[in-house]
Amino acid sequence: AEYMGSHRRVCEARHPMRLRIYLVEDSPVIRDALSESLEELVGARMVGWASNQDEAISWLTDNPDAWDLAVVDLFLLQGSGLNVVKSCSNRELRQKVVVL
Repeated sequence: AEYMGSHRRVCEARHPMRLRIYLVEDSPVIRDALSESLEELVGARMVGWASNQDEAISWLTDNPDAWDLAVVDLFLLQGSGLNVVKSCSNRELRQKVVVL
């Protein structure tokens, strides 16, 4: 636990303006691996995740200023990543959406 705390402080010092990522992925294995990789490699901060369309759209709608990048799995078990992407059509110019 102490190592992880130290690691986070190092990342925050190295990346003061950390990219805030919201992840839409229904596979726990892929979600965990992708979250860990993005935090480790680019110093990103995961602000949340959803495993289906409705959860994702709800969070993105309720938190319009809380994310910089949405990473969306196109093929979800419940709903469609395409509908999540469409729900982001009114996002700010600085906010980006990437589809897997």
